[in-house]
Amino acid sequence: YESLLTMVDPDVIGGTLNAMAKKEKDNLTYSFYVANEMKLGNSGWMGLLSFTYDYVPYFDQLIISSIGELTDAKRIDRFATLDVSFPYYKDAISGMEIGYSLVVKTADQNYYDCLENLDPGDDVFIENYYSYVEHIIKLSLTYEFPFELFTKYKPAAIFGFSFDTLTYSNRLAKEQNGNYTNEKQQENNYKLSFDVKQNITDFWNYYFNATFIRYLSNMKWEAYGTYNYTYLTLSLGTSLSF
Repeated sequence: YESLLTMVDPDVIGGTLNAMAKKEKDNLTYSFYVANEMKLGNSGWMGLLSFTYDYVPYFDQLIISSIGELTDAKRIDRFATLDVSFPYYKDAISGMEIGYSLVVKTADQNYYDCLENLDPGDDVFIENYYSYVEHIIKLSLTYEFPFELFTKYKPAAIFGFSFDTLTYSNRLAKEQNGNYTNEKQQENNYKLSFDVKQNITDFWNYYFNATFIRYLSNMKWEAYGTYNYTYLTLSLGTSLSF
């Protein structure tokens, strides 16, 4: 990574640039992971529980102060993810799974918004700009058809649905004109997927996938990024496993 800010004289805008940093976005992740699973009697249901903790220090990214200057401290992110799921197996193929995930991210990097003007009187400083809490609900259904198609193998269909809502701890949403609201920025995302898969031989199969994702946010100012859009993916392919 090399900043384009090297083309700007730092003294012109207060000498607050970190233009010489070569690893501004590079980081090293330390992960801790623990998981357990258990069979719930003879019901066909399983219980899966996992917890992941990530410690992510950045090499060169410096913390922004409340007056828009860079401090000597470097950014550190922390992720904690708790996953709980309950798969049900009717047989070797057919079944279903329901799950819930909780993701908590804390980041000590701040954001100083000058609102694209030179008047410091209306500047906005937001602490811990990248910190958020996310909730994810997931559901999947797998069904193996009771007939063979083209080959001696039965096709299987997989339907998936997930909904996740993400709320930033301190980040405020903006209106379309760039003005801040009093609401915390929040994302609500929906995902629908449909897969059909069938073996041609023991190690070779073909598949079809359709995925629809809808991203919704109360962030309406999209000058630097898109927050509200629809994503549709269709794919057809084949794969080998051995």
